[in-house]
Amino acid sequence: MTIMTTCTILCVLVLACAGTLSTAQETKCIGDDFNCGDKCIPSSFVCDGHFDCGNGKDEVNCKKVSAAAAPPVAFRDDAPTFPLEFGD
Repeated sequence: MTIMTTCTILCVLVLACAGTLSTAQETKCIGDDFNCGDKCIPSSFVCDGHFDCGNGKDEVNCKKVSAAAAPPVAFRDDAPTFPLEFGD
């Protein structure tokens, strides 16, 4: 096989793959489900702080949770503590 033939075959394969990717249709969702592009998730999963869409689309343009709105963290006074030691 010549170099020209190999290049031609590779070019055809690359163009075929590119065409396949660009013509992929977006998933259609039912009801109020959120469209991730490749799958649908319940609308309650949007802006919940978890990336449920593989592309992160469900967490884009969400309002940030303020510290006042976040649930309080319980600290125990009797929790064990350990001194930190650093090498010389």
